[in-house]
Amino acid sequence: MTQMMQQAIELLTLPQIELIKYLAKEVEENPLLVWDQTRTTLPYFDTQPSETTSLTQHLMVQAEREFSGNDLEVARFLIGNIDDKGFYQETIGAKDQVILKVIQRFDPVGIGAKDSREAMLIQLEESGLKTHRAYTLLTKDYPRILKHRLSKSEQNALSEVKAHLDPLPGLKFSGETAPFHPPDLVLNEKGEWELPYEPNITLNETYLSHHSSKKALSPFITKGKWLLRALSRRRTTLIAIAEVIMRANREFFKGGELTPNPLKMVDVALELNLSPSTVSRAVKDKVLDTPLGLLPLKTFFDPSIKEQILLKGWIKSETTPLTDTELMNKFHNAGVKLSRRTVAKYRNKLKIPNSHHRKRS
Repeated sequence: MTQMMQQAIELLTLPQIELIKYLAKEVEENPLLVWDQTRTTLPYFDTQPSETTSLTQHLMVQAEREFSGNDLEVARFLIGNIDDKGFYQETIGAKDQVILKVIQRFDPVGIGAKDSREAMLIQLEESGLKTHRAYTLLTKDYPRILKHRLSKSEQNALSEVKAHLDPLPGLKFSGETAPFHPPDLVLNEKGEWELPYEPNITLNETYLSHHSSKKALSPFITKGKWLLRALSRRRTTLIAIAEVIMRANREFFKGGELTPNPLKMVDVALELNLSPSTVSRAVKDKVLDTPLGLLPLKTFFDPSIKEQILLKGWIKSETTPLTDTELMNKFHNAGVKLSRRTVAKYRNKLKIPNSHHRKRS
């Protein structure tokens, strides 16, 4: 494979941001390439994710209002050792325990507890519910709560205080901001695919006509022309693949169907007279901007996407955590024959814990 062919393959593989970095380097190294950025708009590149306050920052602000001197230093140390779930599980002395107990009353209440049980007990205390039956259950019968071995009246007691309880008080601060990833293709109002950003790169004919040695410039000319052809081919290939996806999923894009119809890369390759490996490279790491939101291009080539969406929906709406066997039966009732092992595989792919751990959280 020649170096030029390798370049064409690499361009096809690169998502939007990486493509811009790659082109900037090529333009810098080739004196014949001119990039007119004044004629190109970057509608998505002005958008940056909003900053979020971390759990540590949130607690430090409160600590600086509450403590001073050596106590503030101890508080900073304690806060720095609280994990993402909101727990403090180190062994500390009696004096530090006093400071930790104050921190545990910070927002969110229960932060710095050693586990979920202690966090919820603190939350009930702060809500004036220490005499409630639920407090007694958490104090004396926590193992039975985890195993769902409660009477109807005990379940009702917990339900009454559910709004006051957060077993993982730090979790709402632990989500990291996803890396900014502008779309590679946009579905416009006319129902047509377009690239949100098309670099306006050309050969500098003026420089070429005034240079004394055409022979010296020959490698730059060849490389520049190849880059422009590769860019054009990248655009044509991405739009062609997106159009095949659109024809197979018109109802989905209109919102008339819950799940997309998955395609096979080999079928798309045959329809477009491309190799399956070319389709695979084009799909890799690409994102579509549609009326339904941003969708990874690979979504439309996942044969299990329908089952995964159904599975995610059932788990999201469950009142009592469903086991993999129960979820398998729901698939069977929906006319989809899956084994329990396959259900577990899809659940893990979606990064959803099993029913036992969903009970605990």
